Amino acid sequence: MVNEQNSVPYNTLDYLKAPEACASYLEAALEDGDERVLSLALKNVTAALSASMPSAILPLSHQQADTLPLSLGSLLENLHKLGFELYVRPKQAA
Repeated sequence: MVNEQNSVPYNTLDYLKAPEACASYLEAALEDGDERVLSLALKNVTAALSASMPSAILPLSHQQADTLPLSLGSLLENLHKLGFELYVRPKQAA
């Protein structure tokens, strides 16, 4: 049973203050493989970084973030605007 008097609301943006945290979050969303997860992650990172970015270069509006599927070109463009890059590495053996 949850004790609501002692619980604190969870806000993803509270954990996306540093670029490294945003990068890890985006990487996990990419690994998930679900475009809806990736779209939400891009939306959250954009919101987290919006205070430090001019609105003219913000990559995603709410309408764009809700549009699926994301093309590879759109994904790369959005990541670059946010200050990230996408790279490929070999899977690590389990």
